[in-house]
Amino acid sequence: MAVYTKIDIADARELLSHYELGDVTTLEGIEQGVENTNYHLHTTTGRYILTLFEKRVDPVNLPFFFAWTDYLATKGITCPHIVRDADGAMIRNVRGRPAAVISFLDGDPLPHGKINPVACGEVGALLGKMHKLGQKFDQTRDNSMGLPAWKDLAARTAGRADDVEKGLAHFISTEIFQLEKEWPSVDDLPRGTVHADLFPDNVFFKRGKLAGVIDFYFSCTDFFVYDLMLTANAWCFDSRQHLLASRWDAFIAGYESARKLTKAEKAYMQFFGRAAALRIALTRLNDFLFHPHDAIVTPKDPVEYLNILRWHQNHDIAEK
Repeated sequence: MAVYTKIDIADARELLSHYELGDVTTLEGIEQGVENTNYHLHTTTGRYILTLFEKRVDPVNLPFFFAWTDYLATKGITCPHIVRDADGAMIRNVRGRPAAVISFLDGDPLPHGKINPVACGEVGALLGKMHKLGQKFDQTRDNSMGLPAWKDLAARTAGRADDVEKGLAHFISTEIFQLEKEWPSVDDLPRGTVHADLFPDNVFFKRGKLAGVIDFYFSCTDFFVYDLMLTANAWCFDSRQHLLASRWDAFIAGYESARKLTKAEKAYMQFFGRAAALRIALTRLNDFLFHPHDAIVTPKDPVEYLNILRWHQNHDIAEK
């Protein structure tokens, strides 16, 4: 979460005139995150999240995201739901941005220093359950942050990438070339609806137990093993980008308690560990180089994920 588009109480009050949620009491920007603008919205009837969708979220995809979270909720996955206005509409406009009022999910993300094998096991089990459900969800959406988007980001950042790390532009272009050459076909591996952004910031815990999951705005139809490795990269490496075997073992055991991996998926773990690391490194690099200076947002370090990518280049995580 983050704040790119600044709004005030008057904006929130005008928005809420279309809902049956009472009046605004407080409005507070949420600095964490990097994608959309988010506010804590307190009203006389309760607490909500107000989200203004920024550049990477196409409004045409919002019905897919909300249908996916509604489906997950009916199957026992705790996640926020869209609050419809008095006319039944899900999306309204605030300061030129599509906006939605989202139910508040109680709990907090684990600080990175508090992530442990038990938490990783819970996250793995959650991901496995979502993937099983993702096999049955009847809507589809292409991954808007797939390989074509990586090429665009590589081209956009090429002129300044070497300011971050010498030789980085060449490193990125070489890795994209190798990944594209080896990319599996759609029939090679199990696919379905995936979260595609299951970072620690997007998983809430309460009293030491997993309480729910948020931020489904990258959800799409893709390989489950890609989502698995994207999540593993976020949860199973330490601050020096070294794999912690205890976290990985718990994570993968948790996952397979809900959904068994195929032999082919295990064979592609190293490949998608690289691919998932590159995807995050590229978006971080772009945001680091080009983020608006007046935005209330903390850009994240792309080098962290470049180091995770290099780890996967040199190790097959399936053999750990």
